[in-house]
Amino acid sequence: MFAVMKTGGKQYKVQSGDMLRVEKLAADAGETVQFNEILMLGGDKTVVGAPMVDGAAVQAEVVDQIKGEKVINFVKRRRKHGSQRTKGHRQKLTLVRIGDILASGGDKSGVKAAIGAGSVAGVAVAAVAAKAAPKKAAAPKKAAPKKAETAAPAAEVAGVEPTNLLKEARGGQADDLKKISGVGPKLEGTLHEIGVFHFDQIAAWGPAEIAYMDDRLSFKGRIERGQVEVLRGKSTEVADAIPDGSLDFIYIDGDHSYEGVKADLEIAIQKCKQDAIIALDDYYTGGWWKDGVVRATSEFLGQYADQLTILECVEKQMIIKRHAPVAVAA
Repeated sequence: MFAVMKTGGKQYKVQSGDMLRVEKLAADAGETVQFNEILMLGGDKTVVGAPMVDGAAVQAEVVDQIKGEKVINFVKRRRKHGSQRTKGHRQKLTLVRIGDILASGGDKSGVKAAIGAGSVAGVAVAAVAAKAAPKKAAAPKKAAPKKAETAAPAAEVAGVEPTNLLKEARGGQADDLKKISGVGPKLEGTLHEIGVFHFDQIAAWGPAEIAYMDDRLSFKGRIERGQVEVLRGKSTEVADAIPDGSLDFIYIDGDHSYEGVKADLEIAIQKCKQDAIIALDDYYTGGWWKDGVVRATSEFLGQYADQLTILECVEKQMIIKRHAPVAVAA
């Protein structure tokens, strides 16, 4: 029996007894860890996940924490008077021995999950371990000065507060606002606190709402200077205002009809850069639109098969990456 598992952004085909080098895990030598992202199981019966196989897992013993082969990068800058130098790098890896491959029951095994040392979860594990370690006695804190009896009145915010702010994400699932250029985890958290969870909320703001959010988020005029621009109207009406090959990310959540989705995708391939991401909402056939989204997307993927790759299809969201055209076997 074999399994195809995912860890550290890579996929591995493994069997019991295999020795494997993976991206560094937050685990010590001798520990048993469990990989829970299983894409496929093979053997007497092949099971393919969608995208993961429910309940499947691969258990492994951590043999050692090691480093990969040294990679030398030569840098030469011809306009800097012949400046040249080399940079070396050795990737931190974890050597594991594959043990049991579980077709089911992995979510109830109780074995520690294999977490990358550089991931958010891995950092959390390290933080918990550090918290459990004995601490030195803290020096007594100085008494903080008392706050003034009367606080200064809050500065008035310009513009008008958007009326489409929410208390929580619709359906409990917020859009990944970090896909917007310039929005990181911290700013995304601030937007959630204000009540912004979805792309369509931002697209619906008018000039007064933009001024309010600009002031509230201390953008200091970035929206007005054109770093953020809202085009109001149908995609077919505003497409000419967007330069070809200029967009890093496109999220399509339109009228869901076959014709509408097809038109949106044709605009997307024209306006996005190489290595851009195109995401579609409601990629399934159970809604009122029947097969409109799925049929238009399937035709689009076939038409541009030489420059599109499906990154993920999960929770009714289709994520596609565009790349330079490559030869496709007939």
